[in-house]
Amino acid sequence: MNQAIEGVRWTIHDLEVLPENEWTRYEIINGELFVTRTPHRRHQQVCVKIVRQLDVWSDSSGLGETIVAPGVIFSQADSVIPDVVWVSREQLGASTFGRNTGRLEIAATQTKSACADSLKPA
Repeated sequence: MNQAIEGVRWTIHDLEVLPENEWTRYEIINGELFVTRTPHRRHQQVCVKIVRQLDVWSDSSGLGETIVAPGVIFSQADSVIPDVVWVSREQLGASTFGRNTGRLEIAATQTKSACADSLKPA
């Protein structure tokens, strides 16, 4: 369920005034605000399986780290919350996750088109 609020160019600063709610996810893509509810149980189970596999590989290779639902800021008008992110050690050294800037090596998200398109590496 995506609900786009049209006619306004949103920025990351606008997110600060929106009500915090654990059941609602706010993302900005190209200045457009997307409001989605939290993912369904089955979706969360798939994310857990992805995280498990990435963690095992990351621990054995030492090449990076798996992060669940970080806020990722690409620009003032692009802020997303992918469900699962894998980041290389090199990229981790260049950013701080939680609220970070930078590029992602691997990201999985619930929104199929808009978010997935915006998560392409820089």
